[in-house]
Amino acid sequence: MNDGSIPPEMYRKTADTLMEAMSKGLGGTSFAYEDPRNLLGAYLQDSIHTFSAAKSIYEMRYFTNMMVREDGSIRSFEQFRNKVMDKGYEFNVHHLRTEYNTALASAQSAKQWEDFQSNDVEYLQYSTVHDDRVRESHALLDGLTMKADSPAWKSYWPPLDWNCRCHIIPGIAANASAEKQGGKMLKDAATNPLFANNQAVEKQILSNDHPVYSSLGKNPDGTPKTKSLTAVKNYGLPPVKKILMDAPDMPNGDFLKVWKTFSADDGNIILEDKINSKILFDINPTTQKKYDRKYFKSHIFQNDDNRKEYAHTFPELVQNPDEIWSFRENGKLIRIYLKFYANNPIALIVTDKRSGLVAETLYRLKPGRYEDLRKGALLYKNR
Repeated sequence: MNDGSIPPEMYRKTADTLMEAMSKGLGGTSFAYEDPRNLLGAYLQDSIHTFSAAKSIYEMRYFTNMMVREDGSIRSFEQFRNKVMDKGYEFNVHHLRTEYNTALASAQSAKQWEDFQSNDVEYLQYSTVHDDRVRESHALLDGLTMKADSPAWKSYWPPLDWNCRCHIIPGIAANASAEKQGGKMLKDAATNPLFANNQAVEKQILSNDHPVYSSLGKNPDGTPKTKSLTAVKNYGLPPVKKILMDAPDMPNGDFLKVWKTFSADDGNIILEDKINSKILFDINPTTQKKYDRKYFKSHIFQNDDNRKEYAHTFPELVQNPDEIWSFRENGKLIRIYLKFYANNPIALIVTDKRSGLVAETLYRLKPGRYEDLRKGALLYKNR
């Protein structure tokens, strides 16, 4: 099979394994809205599922090519099966174990970066674990101390290679490396180009230069073409028209009553979605910390397409969606929550608005455009 199909079991095994590593690295699965790990975790979820989809396609294409020998002849079934079993074990056991370790280290390092930023740590020091397994190139960096805002930390932030165990600790000004000395340490430390990044800054578990992303292609900015992945063609999901044939009717409800039910004492609404992310429903997008209690509500009433008739479903879209999709545009995370009511599919768009995940708009999908939003990394489906 060489058409970009994503085997569901392969996809889920990879994603679930790396999600387990991410949760362990971040120190939990659910965080308060104000906790930087809430937003960081959402980005890392996107990274993990994009990688899992790309790896699944890459692996299937690799297996397909194994059917043909170097001389162009076709292998027998037994020969093909044996090669696939051997290579499958390498992909889904050996490689996956290493990817798990990398995801764990990346999540821990990303959390550490956020902690240093939040606590205004001025100097950072590179540190190895000081045993005989430390790579020589990494040992050359041991003790390197620079200001936290040094551009070098964007390229020399552990892990610096597969199964790297190095870490960063707070440094002190007295131990700061001289500019010439620090430059030489960085120059001498030959690191894996796949790890020449900072996971918290780029919000990635694995580098965009990983070979599996060749199965997706790249955008002009070097990021994977996540939006090229679609529900029917790649994930093998049924089309919306078919789903709607067995979908339930939309329950009756009153938007203002539902809004009041979910409002906190301060008037704000923060809901936890199906995959443990907190989403804010009323923030003023022109400010970073001040909440405008009428933003999402006003948005519903300001539109002339009668959104208030179905906007009462917003808690269901977050807490019990049928599908959740994710991709990035201009570096910003976008999530699509879909709920399929009979002849009335609803979409909720959630974006990163500096302060965190914010509900931006909710609307009814129109016939003929049902599939437009079913693209990217598939974070969740209820079937």
